[in-house]
Amino acid sequence: MRHTVPGSGKSWGLTQITAGDQLRLMQLLTTENAVLGPASRGYALDLMNHVTPGQKWGVPAGSPATATVHIKNGWLPRTAGGWRVHSVGAFTGGGHDYGMAVLSTGSRTMDYGIGTIEGAARVIHHDLSGAGSAASR
Repeated sequence: MRHTVPGSGKSWGLTQITAGDQLRLMQLLTTENAVLGPASRGYALDLMNHVTPGQKWGVPAGSPATATVHIKNGWLPRTAGGWRVHSVGAFTGGGHDYGMAVLSTGSRTMDYGIGTIEGAARVIHHDLSGAGSAASR
């Protein structure tokens, strides 16, 4: 995660991160590695699988019914540049093993950012499931 810059002081919510680093984190959470042990990975994934119902939006939109969904969302209104709305997730089980990160900026409202992310997620899940044909993409 070489492109992540932690927020200053206790402002972890202002951490700057790339979609690539988010996906690397999903990979570290879902595969055996030297950075995170099984207990740490299991704890994080359990939290991500049991988020508050009001925060179950974003990259799970359109996900396969057979996949176990692990998500973390973030949102922040900026004084300039509109809302930043992000969603990252890992999809496991039922023959699924992939991560997805959609980061957005410049949305006029949080709901607009969520809608944008969910629209992208539906297309990605559709294509990853093999249901999409070249003509429908």
